[in-house]
Amino acid sequence: MSRNKKLMREYFAVETEYTIKDIEYEIVDEPYLGYNVHLCKLSAGWRPLFQRHKTISTFKEVEEFCLKNKSMVSIYDEYGRRYTWKQYFKKVYNHSQRKAEPRKWIYDIDPIFPDNGPRLHMASCTEQEAEIYMPFCHREYNEKEKLAKERFHVHERIWSDEKSWEDPDYPFDWTEGEFC
Repeated sequence: MSRNKKLMREYFAVETEYTIKDIEYEIVDEPYLGYNVHLCKLSAGWRPLFQRHKTISTFKEVEEFCLKNKSMVSIYDEYGRRYTWKQYFKKVYNHSQRKAEPRKWIYDIDPIFPDNGPRLHMASCTEQEAEIYMPFCHREYNEKEKLAKERFHVHERIWSDEKSWEDPDYPFDWTEGEFC
């Protein structure tokens, strides 16, 4: 979050002589009137997922931007809690360091959605049966899901066709485009 319009346009938009385009921020009024840029999502079972921006595509670049502009930038989560850089780093890094849990693909009735009929989903398993480990790497998950669909002859629609990659320095993932 920032109130600094010039900073937000420099890093998160393309400004031409006549217009501003490719805007990667939104104007919000909570927790204050300013410019909000979505950085990442922390979701149970997954590694932290960062959103690539025009000038930011690694976690070191996120850190550099936040520390360089700390007098003009604040970090908030979706619940309105404010974080210092140190607190934010700890929250994101700790999320990526959860104990690895083995998972395998099955085509069966999902106990969470029993009325939907059989579908491809993940289930707990032994180390010997493991095809992937939670917290999931987004790129690896997408690749292994495609293989499981072939193996089970499942032709369900893929939820998304996202492009994901791993951060070069941290156990975090990155993606392009908007996401929730």
